Parts: sequence; C-alpha cells; structure tokens
Amino acid sequence: HSDFIVRRASQNMPIRHPSAPRYVHLDLATTTKAGLSIGHFVGRQKVVEYRMGESFENYKMVFEYDFILTIVAGTRSPICLGKIENFIFWLRDYAGYKFGRITADQYASESPLQTLTLGGFEVKVLSLDRTKGPYYNWRSAVQEHRLRLFRQDELLMEAETLLDLPDKIDHPPEGSKDTIDSAAGAYENGLDHMAKAKVQVTGHPDVPTIEVGSSAADEDPPLISLNV
Repeated sequence: HSDFIVRRASQNMPIRHPSAPRYVHLDLATTTKAGLSIGHFVGRQKVVEYRMGESFENYKMVFEYDFILTIVAGTRSPICLGKIENFIFWLRDYAGYKFGRITADQYASESPLQTLTLGGFEVKVLSLDRTKGPYYNWRSAVQEHRLRLFRQDELLMEAETLLDLPDKIDHPPEGSKDTIDSAAGAYENGLDHMAKAKVQVTGHPDVPTIEVGSSAADEDPPLISLNV
C-alpha cells in the first residue's frame, strides 16, 4: 500500500495530508454498481467570479480525493456491503486515516451506517436524488479548479451523460451515476460538516488570485493551512 500509506514514528498514516479529516460518501447497491469516494480539504484559494458584468473575490475550499471507487459484484453476487464497511475500518485502524463524517444514500444504507456508528464514526444520510444542490456545488468546484481529481473512467463517463431534469440530476435510461454520486456526495458532506463545525481557516495575504477560466487556474492551486 505504499502508493497511499507511509510509516512514520512507528505508525501508519496517509502520505497526503495525514492530519486532515476525511469525508466519505457511499452510493450503495447490491446487484449493479456501488460508488465509494473519500476526500479531504487541503486549504483555500482566492477565486474571482463574474456576475452581471461585475467581479467578486472570494476564498473557496480546495478538495482532494483519496479514493474514487466503482464497486461491482465479484464471482458471487450480490455486492458484499460488509467488505465496504471493513475497508473504512481498515483505513482508520491500520492506515491511520482520520474521518470527519461518513454519509450514504438511503438505499441499503441502514445496516452499514448502524455498523459504522457503533464503530465510532459520525454518520448521516445524504441523498443526491432529492436536491440538485450537491451537484451544483460540485460543478462549481470543478469549474473553479478546486477539485483535485485523478483519472477515473467510470466517473468521466457518468459525468458526460448526466441529465439536468426539472426535479433532480439523473442518469439516462440504462445508464448509471453511482460513482459520480459518491464523488459529489463526499464533497457536499465535507462542505456541510465544515460549516456546522465552524472550522476556522487561517489565510495568507499574499495568496495569488485564481480567475475562473484563466490559464492561471490550470496551475496547482495555492494552499492555506486549516486549523480545526
């Protein structure tokens, strides 16, 4: 597991930002596909937004993904939800990951969330089928270059085929959105948890401005440390 875990001071920890709390969203299924995304905030960057011919400056959070997983059944169906639970326990108890909150859609989530609650995790139900807000927040973060993603082909395919319907964001007939639900849900989970926890973020006066749509936005975003 040397790609994402390092051993220091006789304990395992994430290579990337080991002290940052991780935010998880599960989009569960038993016979088709399930999605599991885990990520964390790494600071803020200044973004310039343009509305009605006027510009506005704002500091917004940068979110980095540790995992974006598409889970399918193996030789024996259905998908084993217990293995998903065990993976999260393994990340905490062996790999040294710290967790802020774990969310899941309502489908098939009652038992896994109960198990995780008994295991000491903070959990909450989060449905991306009841409101467009999480997807709009995720889209804004993509457009402003505030998401640190890695190439995930299922995520790209699902993002390309999403439908913005009157009442919700959905997939086309015979399509899916389990992976992108998990990615958008992890980001929304983190935003909500940070806001309610009243996390204080310390800034630096010389952080360069990133303008949405400019070439500067393609560079690695300047970071500001989080004090939780």
